[in-house]
Amino acid sequence: MIKIEKWIEDWITEKEFMVELTGEVTNDGIGSYEFWGQVCFHRGTDYVDDISFDSNGLTPEQEQQVNAMIAAGEFDSDFNDSMQSAREYKRGF
Repeated sequence: MIKIEKWIEDWITEKEFMVELTGEVTNDGIGSYEFWGQVCFHRGTDYVDDISFDSNGLTPEQEQQVNAMIAAGEFDSDFNDSMQSAREYKRGF
């Protein structure tokens, strides 16, 4: 699970509000397999699935805006950057 905090400009009032987004990390790898007698491992690709957010303190319009932004994939790069940072931290870079 990855959490990010993001300041978003309200489409109506043009004031910024904070939203905390949570995304589940999923992997499409198949793991170990054998191919013509050779043992292989398919690591796959990590990606964020099922993005949610805490709507406490948000107006219905702001909730609708965040849902539209999630549907449009506007937070994907933020989650990808966060996953990359986590991988580099684990490797010791």
